[in-house]
Amino acid sequence: MLGMKKLLFILSLLLFASPTFSQSAKAKQKRKMADTLERANFFFAEKAFLTALPIYQFLLDSSPDKKMQMYYKYCLGICCLVKTDQHEKSLSLLSEVAEKNKKAADIQFYLARAYMLNYKFNEAILQFTEYDSNKNARRELKTEAL
Repeated sequence: MLGMKKLLFILSLLLFASPTFSQSAKAKQKRKMADTLERANFFFAEKAFLTALPIYQFLLDSSPDKKMQMYYKYCLGICCLVKTDQHEKSLSLLSEVAEKNKKAADIQFYLARAYMLNYKFNEAILQFTEYDSNKNARRELKTEAL
């Protein structure tokens, strides 16, 4: 009888503890992803695009969230601009972002750069011209566009 009570006690502990462990693991995973994003954003802000590139790629590959995927594609596309073997990928990513979110910050400028680096000069000129006429365009990028 005493053995049966111990067995029931242990089983009840396992039943109630496993969701706690599961939630704890999910919380740790969420925190790890947030830390990884913070690190990627730090390198991005410092213009260390080659360092940020694999981190954004990891985040894109790991995230089921469609909204966050667009953000990762935007950042990854900009990072790919500085890596010569990634120019086509940059154009693909930034084109997708521009198609789905025309208000993404400076998307016309970065898309123009991607076109230019892929030798699509007519498209690049159109994007640079649009960007130059945009009242929200950043001054430092406008001078680069000219």
